[in-house]
Amino acid sequence: MAKYHGKVEVRSTFGLGATFTVKLKVDQFVVQESEPPPATQRPLILLVEDDSELRAYLGSTLQRQYDVVLAENGVVGYQMAIARVPDLVISDIMMSDMDGFQLVQQLKQERSTSHIPLLLLTAKNTDVDRQRGYDLGIDSYLIKPVSAALLFKRIDNLLSRQKQINELILQSLSAQSSYSNAETEQKAQEELWRENEFVRDFMQIVEQHMQDEVLDAATLADRMNMSQSTLYRKLKGITGKNINQLVRKIRIHKAADLLRTGKYNVTEVSFMVGINSAIYFRQCFKEEFGQLPSEYQRSDNKDRVVY
Repeated sequence: MAKYHGKVEVRSTFGLGATFTVKLKVDQFVVQESEPPPATQRPLILLVEDDSELRAYLGSTLQRQYDVVLAENGVVGYQMAIARVPDLVISDIMMSDMDGFQLVQQLKQERSTSHIPLLLLTAKNTDVDRQRGYDLGIDSYLIKPVSAALLFKRIDNLLSRQKQINELILQSLSAQSSYSNAETEQKAQEELWRENEFVRDFMQIVEQHMQDEVLDAATLADRMNMSQSTLYRKLKGITGKNINQLVRKIRIHKAADLLRTGKYNVTEVSFMVGINSAIYFRQCFKEEFGQLPSEYQRSDNKDRVVY
């Protein structure tokens, strides 16, 4: 007979009858997120430009391939970046109140936006300006007037590079065991320390609450000191994974660590990482490692590769 690790409660009142309550454990995965992925799956670009005509032209041009939000100056651009956490920010340099350099500096200092690729538009092509921008963390420059073909190409290159960074961060997240690639881990630590730290903080919180009855997006966002939508966009931006996917990945890698110790069987490990369905646990594990957990546990350490 299967064991469901539930419990039955009975409340009886004389002359009125009895109430039976049956409680069964369910998988403790995050079941909802505050902001589901957009149906189009198109990257979100924030364009910050104080010239209304150029802003309208570039906005309509970009909308051919991307979702676009527009800001008329650096102050509004900063506020919109915090609220929306876009996949890319394109900004003019010469603006009143907050210029492009100040905007970049502010965004790089914010934990929720520090990962966003930044493309500056400038009418001045001087080495001094370029050096200042690169020192602040600018990813690329384009000289006005901007060619639409070149703009699209530059954006695609930046987004493609961001995907490569996502993969490095995920590799560093998985590289907790002695089977990790030391060179990849070192590269992630040296080049991606800020975002790597953010993912590790998230990973630690998930591990701390792994066996909680409820582990939802609200709890995780509260522990990370940001809104649910911001956490969703941030994690998606630096790992390519949504909250559910990343939590599942953390659980399964923790399960692999426990299986390698040889102290627990597959069923015990499944419950220890908060997955109470043996079938679902085996399915998730095989999707992540290409092996069933029992096969993984039996296999020779030298033959295991952790991604």
